[in-house]
Amino acid sequence: MVRTKAMLLIIVVMQAAGAVQLLSQFPAHHQYTLLDDNKIDMLIGEASGERAFKHIVEMAGYPMLRPIEDFEGDLMETRYVMRRLKEYGFDNAVIDRFGTTRSWQGVSASLWEVSPGMRKIADLPESPLMLASGSADIDAEGELVWIDLYSSGSGYEDVDLEGKIVLTGERPGRILPLVLERGALAVITYFSPRPLQNSLMIPATSTGVRGELASRATAFFVSPREGEALARRVASGERVVIRAHAEATVVDAELQVISCLIEGTDPQAEEVIITAHLFEGYVKTGGNDNISGSAAILETARVLKKLIDNGELERPARTIRFLWVPEFTGTIPWVAENSELMRRTLCNINLDMVGLALAEHRSFFVLHRTSYGNAHYVGDVLESFYRYTGETNKVNSVPAGSRFFRYITAPTGTDDPFYYQIESASGGSDHVVFNDLGVMVPGVLLITWPDPFYHTSEDIADKCDPTQLKRTVFITAAGAYTIASADISGAMAVAAETASNSLRRMGIAHSSASEMIAKANGDNLDAVTARAISNIRGSAKGEALIIESINELAPDSPELKRLLDSYVNYIKRVGDDQVTALADLSGAVAALHDLPAPAVRPSREERRAARITPGFLAPTVNEGYRAMQSLRSSLPAELREMVGGAGVADLHEALKLADGNNSLLDIKQMLDAQNRRETSLSALTMTFEALRQGGVVNW
Repeated sequence: MVRTKAMLLIIVVMQAAGAVQLLSQFPAHHQYTLLDDNKIDMLIGEASGERAFKHIVEMAGYPMLRPIEDFEGDLMETRYVMRRLKEYGFDNAVIDRFGTTRSWQGVSASLWEVSPGMRKIADLPESPLMLASGSADIDAEGELVWIDLYSSGSGYEDVDLEGKIVLTGERPGRILPLVLERGALAVITYFSPRPLQNSLMIPATSTGVRGELASRATAFFVSPREGEALARRVASGERVVIRAHAEATVVDAELQVISCLIEGTDPQAEEVIITAHLFEGYVKTGGNDNISGSAAILETARVLKKLIDNGELERPARTIRFLWVPEFTGTIPWVAENSELMRRTLCNINLDMVGLALAEHRSFFVLHRTSYGNAHYVGDVLESFYRYTGETNKVNSVPAGSRFFRYITAPTGTDDPFYYQIESASGGSDHVVFNDLGVMVPGVLLITWPDPFYHTSEDIADKCDPTQLKRTVFITAAGAYTIASADISGAMAVAAETASNSLRRMGIAHSSASEMIAKANGDNLDAVTARAISNIRGSAKGEALIIESINELAPDSPELKRLLDSYVNYIKRVGDDQVTALADLSGAVAALHDLPAPAVRPSREERRAARITPGFLAPTVNEGYRAMQSLRSSLPAELREMVGGAGVADLHEALKLADGNNSLLDIKQMLDAQNRRETSLSALTMTFEALRQGGVVNW
């Protein structure tokens, strides 16, 4: 009995010791970042999710109808951001104006049921998105008729629509042209992108009608809950009469771009530009899309300025510039007007929809990197802080409980783990303008996705989380400051981080290529092997370009140059070893099918393509945004038809890779590494031959 008790005591002691040991453990990525602990502490401590959240509440706390008089001067959001910037001491904050754009605006709208009862269904002040953008004026009564285009038994083709109002669950652009031609007055739709998730949500969208019918196209939105109730009544044979009223106007909306900067110590040095769109048109205002991004960079600007002004962070050599823009319509002219600045801008960090409560809405904070055509280390710098935040803010289960290793949480926000994802290049926001062939400033996108409230009436402040906003501000500020302040030592740290990430990405590429070959059969093994090897070759070349981009941080340093060359050679050797391993795997698969091993030597076409290195005769950065379209349209018709086409997976990317250093084979392989669809080498060759004949490129 005594012996048993002694054994139990030993077990308890060992368990306790194990618990202490587990508590002392930390994840592999916790011990390092690109900034020292003191700077990290200051950035985390100063970043306020509450401040950013309050900015969202004040600018987009609820769906609102923009008053017409708001267009007579500075827009409400412009006034708010400028007021805060002045409060934070940004004496250099300015508003650049780029003319006006025509904006449709709803003035008043309502839907009333007038028979068999009298009931208001919706009106514009209560539901600012109830009137589809672009809707024409109307003031009429009509019987409600339900139409379902997807139901073969609905028989709507035989229904008299003259003078009727159509109720439907279809998109306005799909149903309006069909019913207007048959005399319908208007459409009431309960279409919603996610009706089963939220029965009250209506989308922010337009009528989708162009041409002659546009002057008669009016579409009202009601919630799925309201629409289904009306549809049941009509389907049961009840005669429902609706009075529909809508009045709209078109106003001149000034394109206002706000900018401010934290000046670096070297006025000749490069810049880092942080952007967010403050306006996405002027009808829709969204809490997450994108007042959250605008609020986050406003808080980032405050944090960095305060810490630098107080001496808690050294002033960086390079300037950090902040831009609040109308999406695309303001970014494009601003970039064009500042073409000289673009040539000395290192990178763009673009925030679009960054505030969503991640765990509650089953979302991730996603970083979209640059493509190989604009290869740059900015993605790796930000990824390092994403990873740091994720590794230090995840639940670590131990016998004694769970905890974070370093809290990055807001007092009124969630204490959820940090869910994040690192992805390849993506479009859809203002970083696209910077990444364009005619601008070539590497730009990355930070975004919470998926977003179940995207472009709907439910995109309001209550969906955002102060903790997520605090983490966003920390990551953005830390990433921008790292690049802006990097000296030779900082550049070497960025190089080590980037090379490590490149190696990991090469590992993922090899895993994917190996799986392709392992799943191949006797009929397609040769083609699959060639594609898999092309993917690896392209990945190695693209990763080398990313590493080489770091040279801009200290271009006069031979030590940095030697280090980067060493990393590049390492990546190339890894790529060569992976190709050898793939060839061995392919041979093994071939043996299973009693086939000869596929040849991995370059074909005659590939050898010829490897000798052709295209480069533009004139710098494309002089062209500005949409340079590819301008260059293509400048060609004679017969040459224009030869450019791109189905055989080239991404023409824009192909042109960005044509920098005079990459051969046609290099370009094909880097395209293959980034696209599911394989690029035809013959189509790529024909494209560049047409551009050469048109006087655009040469080799």
